[in-house]
Amino acid sequence: MMRVAVIGAGIAGVTAAHALASQGHHVTVYERRSSVAAEASFAQLGLVAPSLTGPGPFDGAPPLTERGGRWGLRPEAHLRPGWDTAAWRWLWQARQAVAPSRRAAAHKSLGELARYGQQHLRKVVVGHKLDYERAEGHLVLLSRSSQLSEAQQSLLELKARGIEARVLDPTACRVIEPALPLNANIAGGLYLPNDEVGNCRQFAHLLKEVAERMGVEFRFSTEVIEVMPGERPSLRSITLQSTTAFMSSRHVAAAREAARDAREAYDAVLLCAGVQAAPLLQQLGLRLPLLPVYGYSITASLRDLDRGPRAAVTDAQHGVSIARLGQRVRVAGGIEIGTAAHEHHEARLRPLYQALDRWFPGSAQKNHAQAWKGATPALPDGMPVLGQSDAPGVWLNLGHGTQGWALSCGAARLLADRIAGREPDLPLAAFELRRLR
Repeated sequence: MMRVAVIGAGIAGVTAAHALASQGHHVTVYERRSSVAAEASFAQLGLVAPSLTGPGPFDGAPPLTERGGRWGLRPEAHLRPGWDTAAWRWLWQARQAVAPSRRAAAHKSLGELARYGQQHLRKVVVGHKLDYERAEGHLVLLSRSSQLSEAQQSLLELKARGIEARVLDPTACRVIEPALPLNANIAGGLYLPNDEVGNCRQFAHLLKEVAERMGVEFRFSTEVIEVMPGERPSLRSITLQSTTAFMSSRHVAAAREAARDAREAYDAVLLCAGVQAAPLLQQLGLRLPLLPVYGYSITASLRDLDRGPRAAVTDAQHGVSIARLGQRVRVAGGIEIGTAAHEHHEARLRPLYQALDRWFPGSAQKNHAQAWKGATPALPDGMPVLGQSDAPGVWLNLGHGTQGWALSCGAARLLADRIAGREPDLPLAAFELRRLR
């Protein structure tokens, strides 16, 4: 039985804490916000789609694509790297990663992890009887006839990986999603019945309650300011006065001084803090090309439940997904690199409203929609980094990107096994830090 500190209470941190506690460990979670899932997991689409981790035109790839020997930006990507050399370096590395020779192996490993993660997500849901907003099924809508041939190729690749999929004509698409308008330009669709969508934040809160009953301690409004590696790693933390407007630099300096000698020792420290992990990684001397890739979402109440989607729908041409969350609808899309977290660009929201009007016109109360911009910390190859770091006693669970929820339960279980010295169900070599050297 070990004492483990988990830094970060997003979906990766909460699932990791639960997996560790399930194996009998004493777990303490440190989170700078006042609740779980308050940053990158707050208003994400909530699509759990192992199908999107494989090759093909509909995969959840980084912002760069390569087809026919040419590479370029995905249509929904918006780059403003400016003079940030780290962002330019990341983009160059991402360009190398999209080459088919490199991406094939990554897709295979990522697909295995996503399927494993979905299996464990369902075990957690059934085992703890978690009741949250969710629906099954994912329809990728195709607007051009040329996309049908791509869908047929993807169908073969998906079936080779054991993923159930069907190519549908427009009539069959409307059977799956009856609210699609008759005048919509639909050439066909790719249907993935085992994909699912749900309220990630709601799930995280429910799992937190389960974890607390198992003995996990959550320390909210608490920021870890230093991790000291070793056989018995330790850390220092400060308590924040506010989780929305953080303390001034003068108060932070005073709190750091007060925390100088306040060390807490553990048997292992697991870093799940997303983009907020950067200063701790820098302190530890770990050069990790982790970049915040921002996406947008809008969430609105449905005027009429029958006029909205039944589950998840993706507009393949515009890179926008629409999902049903109980009595609400959530629309997500867009890729931004090089912008600040507080900079909201209305131009990125317009395609989301247009997609909602195109596929489910008049279904939502758009005047009261909640707009959100969130960072999905990503590595250039689109893979997470999981496993032990070069700093003794410090473990990494970072860089899940847009597939965070799909991967989280699987990554949590594999890491819990490795931290305890057990052989995990899947090899972690493809996700370890050494691949980035």
